[in-house]
Amino acid sequence: MCGIGGILPAPGHGPAPLEALSRLLSVLDHRGPDGFGVFRDHGVALGHTRLSIIDLTGGAQPLCNEDGAIWVTFNGEIFNYLELRDELAALGHVFRTRSDTEVIVHAFEAWGEQAWLRFNGQFAFALWDARRRELHLVRDPMGILPLHYARTPRGLVFASEIKGLFASGYVRPAFDGAGLVQVFSRWSSRAPHTPFQGVEALAPGTALRVSADGVIRATRYYVPDLAPDP
Repeated sequence: MCGIGGILPAPGHGPAPLEALSRLLSVLDHRGPDGFGVFRDHGVALGHTRLSIIDLTGGAQPLCNEDGAIWVTFNGEIFNYLELRDELAALGHVFRTRSDTEVIVHAFEAWGEQAWLRFNGQFAFALWDARRRELHLVRDPMGILPLHYARTPRGLVFASEIKGLFASGYVRPAFDGAGLVQVFSRWSSRAPHTPFQGVEALAPGTALRVSADGVIRATRYYVPDLAPDP
């Protein structure tokens, strides 16, 4: 597993502070002891703590496409990445690494948000589209890997674990009564609820798109087909 996190500042709040992102990542280092990376521009800051599984030398993150317009910080595995890589290469995409992470940025270039449905795996990732100034948070269909976020007056902050949100300084820990009821009655809270006020869990099979002006849109990109076979 890896640790991911980031900050998208609210309009008028300037660049995301690296100090806040560093604090966030510091409490996730147990998730990724093999590497540490940060990307920041005027619109967003992304961070990553890496546990190396695929392409041990070339898969450092955050990772971008050829022109630096699309960036991703990724936790998990794309099981069918070799098939997708071959398909994208046939479309003219050029790869610099052998990692499944790079497949994500090229898949987004080729297919936009429809790419999420093409990924077979367990994953949670954040993708920054610098051209449109949009942040995408995406979680795998079964919700195997976690992703939490909070909307605050200073901006949106996200992390693999809730304690990363608290460490950033953007969120103060305070219990949420409804979330606690779910924990004690169901053993865990049900996304988007969590035991803490202002903290949301991205639901399985859901993608969150956040524009630079703060508009947030959640889309359930995967809905299981439960109809019996004929």
